[in-house]
Amino acid sequence: MYARGILFGKMKYELGDHSYVRCPETGLMADIEFKTKGYFGGVYNAIGGVIKDTKNNKDLYELSGLWNDEMFIKDLATGNKTLLFNARGARETYPSVRPLEEQEERESQNLWQNVTAAVKNKDHHAATDEKFKIEDMQRQEAARRADEGIDWRPRLFRPVQGGPGGSEEGEEDLDFIINAKM
Repeated sequence: MYARGILFGKMKYELGDHSYVRCPETGLMADIEFKTKGYFGGVYNAIGGVIKDTKNNKDLYELSGLWNDEMFIKDLATGNKTLLFNARGARETYPSVRPLEEQEERESQNLWQNVTAAVKNKDHHAATDEKFKIEDMQRQEAARRADEGIDWRPRLFRPVQGGPGGSEEGEEDLDFIINAKM
């Protein structure tokens, strides 16, 4: 996350990073970059990327546009560029989740409900305090597990075969992947 306008202008947060989505079965991989605005040029909320066939190491499509406006996909074989998604015309779709009282202690909405409430109330001090409480609890639990020699494993993810940098195709730089058949 980057903060703009610290010294002058209006304060604005930007997210900038890469996101990778891989399908080991098909060999397709999307490499999407969420771009940050440059100091002297550029735009906010830009994305760019490629969809690649990793089995042949060939770029198939190019992605471009703004994640909060129009995003385009260009077929590199034909040169045709088409609208992939228009965020301006999209309707919000909220996730379907169980009520908080039916959720386990560590499910995100349950765990972070006090932080969320504080953010919605624009109480940044309370949000920060609640966030630190969660992080401190997690640090204490990790220290206790380390002291007791407990080898903790996430329930919903499994380690990549072969460990970090594992041997599963398309997952060479991952430590964990979702523990489900897709």
